[in-house]
Amino acid sequence: MWRTAKVTHLYGILAQKESNKELMKSLAFETLDYAKKAIELDANNPECHKWYAIAIGSLSDFITTKEKIANGNQFKKHLDIALGLKPKDPSLHHMLGRFCYEVSHLSWVERKVASALFSKVPESSFDDSLSHFRKAYDLRPEWKENILFISKILMSQKKYSEAIQWIDRGLAMKSVGEDDVIAHQQLDLLNSKASKYK
Repeated sequence: MWRTAKVTHLYGILAQKESNKELMKSLAFETLDYAKKAIELDANNPECHKWYAIAIGSLSDFITTKEKIANGNQFKKHLDIALGLKPKDPSLHHMLGRFCYEVSHLSWVERKVASALFSKVPESSFDDSLSHFRKAYDLRPEWKENILFISKILMSQKKYSEAIQWIDRGLAMKSVGEDDVIAHQQLDLLNSKASKYK
């Protein structure tokens, strides 16, 4: 059933490329339904929890801020379960790194609003995020998008020489697929910003 959730999610990505918002929304909720059923059928399968987390993440454009915060906690919970079942999955570490990265960017006001709505606001730091991205790198070194996020964090931490090494590493890699092309463009922009530290 998780494969059905995955395929439905991929159709949602195609709908996004065609700017078909209604179809995107419909497929996002359909993906979540399939992912829920997958967990009901096999709660010990890491792919079920992974695709449930992905499904929750894909809803963000279609739900309220309060729902996004609640979903953030569910997203993290299911990633943690999936990682417990499959600790060597680089995509899970990357997803958790991205979650930590986004949580680290929450402003003081956003945190206060979130804590007023919920008792538990996710906590994280750039170091947490970096740790997950580095683990993903150890498991899958040829992932340009992951290298991009490592570079972004190091730049934000003012670790310029290390960031430049990562940027150079990412730019030297061949771009395979659309995700790599987008990551390469962002690495180019980051490289321009980093050039004054070379």
